[in-house]
Amino acid sequence: MSKDKGKLEPQCPPVIIRTSEGLRDALFDELDLLRQDKSNSHRAMAVAKLATQIINSVRLEIEYMLASRKDHTPGGDNMTKRRIITLGKQP
Repeated sequence: MSKDKGKLEPQCPPVIIRTSEGLRDALFDELDLLRQDKSNSHRAMAVAKLATQIINSVRLEIEYMLASRKDHTPGGDNMTKRRIITLGKQP
């Protein structure tokens, strides 16, 4: 914490491995910083929102991959495209 300004100085995070394990580590690191008063709720919320976006993009990629496999098999249903757009919600 900066004595002059009374504000939190930004922490430079270590290199994050871009895997689900690395994402979990980054979230737990942010939680630790928050508990140690080395972060703030705005930064923690921003990190959480970014993590949510990463998870959603991976989920969409997986759903697309599964749906495109169904479309190329004999008898594959045409409803898979709608399932991709609604992120897995059933019609």
